[in-house]
Amino acid sequence: MYEGVAEEQTAALLGLPAERVGAICARATALVLHPPRGPAPVGPLSGAVPS
Repeated sequence: MYEGVAEEQTAALLGLPAERVGAICARATALVLHPPRGPAPVGPLSGAVPS
């Protein structure tokens, strides 16, 4: 067996090209390893003095 067998099986089951399944897996892995930042805080900063 070689790497990519699971992707090929998944592609066959979903009816997608194996390259597309590989791209989806790569994007999901990137999101798990580097999640997007949360929204910026709203309102005044604590301890900040307005000018």
